[in-house]
Amino acid sequence: MTNVGTLVMLKLGTILVVGESSTSFKSAQNMIEVSNKGLGNVASFKAGRITQTMSVSSLASTDPSASTYGYKAALDAQATLAVVAFTLTEYGAANGTTPATGAIKLSGNCLISNVSVEFPDNDKLTFSLDLQITDGTTVGTN
Repeated sequence: MTNVGTLVMLKLGTILVVGESSTSFKSAQNMIEVSNKGLGNVASFKAGRITQTMSVSSLASTDPSASTYGYKAALDAQATLAVVAFTLTEYGAANGTTPATGAIKLSGNCLISNVSVEFPDNDKLTFSLDLQITDGTTVGTN
């Protein structure tokens, strides 16, 4: 992703998540301790499994005919344990149809592990979800 003012958007499958979203990506690897008393105070580790998670917050829509991926679609995918493709990249247009040339693109498949929706008084509806990446992330460019 390039500079301040970029339009970074997430697609689940081929459907754009409602509007511009705030998204974070985390790749963590657990470490397996293989120390023994003979090493004294020196710890020794081997690499374990890698877990990749994305957290997404976005505006929510109450329009049942909306063409964007919203909290109802997320709840449905979660309930059916559907594997969902994702693409996170910078776009040159607000409609999410024109990826910015040369921008970094993260893609892969995920399960939706957490879904929440907020209906605040006198404020915009928002929803958030966590994506548990199932088979690693491909990092490329548009």
